Amino acid sequence: MPVTASQCLGLRCLWCCFVSTQYAPASCTPDAAAQLQPIPYACGAEHALLPVAVGATNIHEPLRLGDATITASDHVRLLGVTISSDLSPVKHVGTISLSCFYWLHQIRRIRRSLDAESAKTLVHAFITSHIDGCNTMLAGSPRTITDRLQRLLNAAAHVISNTGKFDRGLTHLLHSELHWLNVPQRILHKLGVTVHRCLQGRAP
Repeated sequence: MPVTASQCLGLRCLWCCFVSTQYAPASCTPDAAAQLQPIPYACGAEHALLPVAVGATNIHEPLRLGDATITASDHVRLLGVTISSDLSPVKHVGTISLSCFYWLHQIRRIRRSLDAESAKTLVHAFITSHIDGCNTMLAGSPRTITDRLQRLLNAAAHVISNTGKFDRGLTHLLHSELHWLNVPQRILHKLGVTVHRCLQGRAP
């Protein structure tokens, strides 16, 4: 059955691999194929992303493109975001948590040699910048997702203040001293800023 444009470009499409701009899926209708335009990317403008509709095809079957064979994966990394085959953010959040907790452990080891401002700079470079990066994709996520990032943010605050996990005053530390928003509010703030810039014609 031909795949319509809405199916190819809908939310249940995965940007799963790079293919030549000359390629269009044989099962696409002309309307759908016309909308598969080249997407400039780091690997060169001569490549485009191939969307694979979940449910319409078995993504675990290898793709044959000329002489090349592309093996499907349960998740891919695109522009710093890990996209799972079911479009769940669990893998993405897990990747961020694993990386950031590693760097927090390293910063904690040298914390006694740092002043507060140096600690803040390192935490921003290795922790909060990753929490805020592409976080608008987490809008509407359940607390089971955002709480994982909140625990990471709480741990970062403890590292800056050089306090223990069970010390009191975490809320005051986050909001009054560091002036940080909680993770759900950070997501809403990013969405609001992005929409405002789009309305003002200043979007990136």
